[in-house]
Amino acid sequence: MHKRVVTELSEEQLLSCKSIAEKASAPADEQCLKVDIKRNTALSKNEKGYVQIKVRGHSNHNKKVQLHQLVAWMHPDSKKQALLREAILSGKKEISHLCKQKVCMNPDHLVPESSATNKSRNNCTTIIRINDKVFPCCKHSPQCIPTAQDYEEILSYTV
Repeated sequence: MHKRVVTELSEEQLLSCKSIAEKASAPADEQCLKVDIKRNTALSKNEKGYVQIKVRGHSNHNKKVQLHQLVAWMHPDSKKQALLREAILSGKKEISHLCKQKVCMNPDHLVPESSATNKSRNNCTTIIRINDKVFPCCKHSPQCIPTAQDYEEILSYTV
């Protein structure tokens, strides 16, 4: 089971991290909220491409927390927060990005789901174009959120 470091943080550390997550900005063409890791030395990407934040621990040891897990832990909707926290605490589910963007920090793009479903989102065709009209075709529940890249790579059909 993957260790969820977010559960080990004090309330003060959580609030410090939350202020960084709140500085995420939405690109003009997407609903995603992305942090600029180049402008903040506490942020980096791990080997899988997820944004992580460096937090000083009680014994002056640095810990690294995946920022999307922190955002999930602090979700503004208490019902969603409870579901996300249960997933993190139990380790039975992962926090998945509906938008497939590992750098997205929009809490509404995060859902708890199985590892298999989380991984299947990576190759999901979210939309198709038929006769110049765009249609959703994602089979996930909740559905994946199309990104600007999805619109660039859209499959087109003519009937």
